Amino acid sequence: MRRLLLAFSFLTILPVPFSTTLEEEEIGKSSVFFPLVGLLKGVVLFSASLLLLRFWTADTVAALVLLVHVTLSGAFHLDGLSDTFDALAARADREKKLKIMKDGTVGAVGAVSLVLVLLIKYLLLKEVLSEKLWPVLLLFPLAGTMAMVVVSCLFKAARTEGLGSIFIKGTGPKELFIATSFTIGILVLSIYFSPKIEDIFIPFIASMMVATVEGRLFEKHFHGITGDNIGAVAETSELAFLLFCLI
Repeated sequence: MRRLLLAFSFLTILPVPFSTTLEEEEIGKSSVFFPLVGLLKGVVLFSASLLLLRFWTADTVAALVLLVHVTLSGAFHLDGLSDTFDALAARADREKKLKIMKDGTVGAVGAVSLVLVLLIKYLLLKEVLSEKLWPVLLLFPLAGTMAMVVVSCLFKAARTEGLGSIFIKGTGPKELFIATSFTIGILVLSIYFSPKIEDIFIPFIASMMVATVEGRLFEKHFHGITGDNIGAVAETSELAFLLFCLI
């Protein structure tokens, strides 16, 4: 239960108090519960959309649902997305790129990446709401949180310090197996809402493949991955899942 609360505290803005000092290993291993956090986000977005559609059209509700989604995570992953793309765009060596990510100042490329990701997500969510594809709305945050576990397990840390390195060191094959088991269970239950299993499983697998390719790209540029990279993977994996679901 403690690690579950840790996962909620790191991936959402929900206040989760802890009375004792936390060990790095415990923090890192909380990644096993990331899929459950993703599911909770999906439930919140689904509930919010049902309520908001009583008052506004799908065009407006898509924007409001996206706002809820960003607010719920504290825009944490979007910050990682912009920092990652600013670093990738820099014509510099590894150390300089890592410094750019750590600086946190949003550059031109980072700003463009934010605008494009948010714009495309809005358009995709509008289509999801218009067609009442409720399983997609429920599960797309799960794709992002599970992708974080995948890359944290498969790739080494680019830095020896920082929150990202803690999760990367704490996420091994065991954590990946447990998180995958949670995810498969959630996807199987979703068949109740979407009888065609390929409508959910194929887009989900495709989004994990996108996350893995991104991890390879980041490893090539940074000799490992960082917390910012993990956040970028979460955002783009959600986007990939939505795109493949709407093919």
